[in-house]
Amino acid sequence: MSDLAIRACTPDDWPAVSELGARTFSDGSEVGYQRSLIGWRRLPQSPDFDWTDVYIGVVDGQVVAHVRVVDAVLRLGQVALRFGGLSGVVTHPDYRGRGYAAALVRACIRAMEDAGQVLSLLDGIPRFYGQFGYASVWPNYTLSFTAGEAANVPDDGSGYVVRPGSEADLPALLALYNAQWQARPWFVERSLDALRFRLPPPLAGDQPYFVVVEDAAGSLRGYSTGYRADDRSEVLATDPAAVSALMRHAAAAYAEDPAHEIKWLVAPDEPAAYYAGRFCKVGYHRWYSPNGGWMARMIDTQATIDRVRPLLVVRWEALGAPGELDVTHCIEGVRLRLASHTLTVPQGRFLQLLFGFLTPREIDETLTDRDIELRDHLKRLFPPVTNQLAGLDWF
Repeated sequence: MSDLAIRACTPDDWPAVSELGARTFSDGSEVGYQRSLIGWRRLPQSPDFDWTDVYIGVVDGQVVAHVRVVDAVLRLGQVALRFGGLSGVVTHPDYRGRGYAAALVRACIRAMEDAGQVLSLLDGIPRFYGQFGYASVWPNYTLSFTAGEAANVPDDGSGYVVRPGSEADLPALLALYNAQWQARPWFVERSLDALRFRLPPPLAGDQPYFVVVEDAAGSLRGYSTGYRADDRSEVLATDPAAVSALMRHAAAAYAEDPAHEIKWLVAPDEPAAYYAGRFCKVGYHRWYSPNGGWMARMIDTQATIDRVRPLLVVRWEALGAPGELDVTHCIEGVRLRLASHTLTVPQGRFLQLLFGFLTPREIDETLTDRDIELRDHLKRLFPPVTNQLAGLDWF
């Protein structure tokens, strides 16, 4: 490890970082590489980009590893939790297996502690990030249908029109996002500048897909965006007519290939998924990695507990449960006092409860040696939820 130097990235380092990232995260095709390279090169233009949040590992003057900390806010209802998202964790193939990525992750954790972020999130490979205290907290969901199925969705005569999106549509898109996602258990705060940046950039020969749905009065009722019409797009629609219009529009892009599969990155309980299933045959795919995928770690445990405790007390009182609830930080993790019961859980397990990641069965299996009443309290206080990050919030 003595030959690795970890330091903040500079603009002079960015061409090498971009090349390393694009080669690692592309799909292996030339178009995929070029798309990824454009994304990496334009990243410093992001409104949340700060050179002091980008860490590189250097060996003999060569950039061999990279991690970026994305500063953002995750909301649980009215509770705001500032988090650091680990993004672009990569090591050059010739230097893997030497602990370089692990060294950068530890450096980022120390930096997040100094910056005052209370949580950290990442989308990670399996069986690697657990060693740093990260625990899986939600899966991802994809809805899919074929172009042939969607082509048969009838026009309902509503007068809704699908057209290319534009800069002028962004405030309405942000309002649609806020209206839908603020009603969900978890969501990431978005700004207009962040939305503008995260829309897919143009790439010759593979133009990004960004369309909106207008009703007869000219009001926006939905949108779909991604690199292609069949990509795992972020899709949002407010009503059945908007969903059917988006489905027909996507199908038209693949009219010559009825078997072509179209994928939307939406959860099963979102309006777009619900209405799509009423119009044609669709599939729902739940995907995540064991001890990987979207994971979370508490950076400041006390601050996290202080922020979520009032919300948990309100939940507890709404249940009409006897006695009081309290949550405290202890050496072993997090201590929950539920009426006459006391339970200490590791920090990662507490986050899985808080995020609604654990099913009632998993709670029973984890606490087989504990009182049935305690397990019942936990199931009611931390019900499982369906949630994921919206597509444009991935990092």
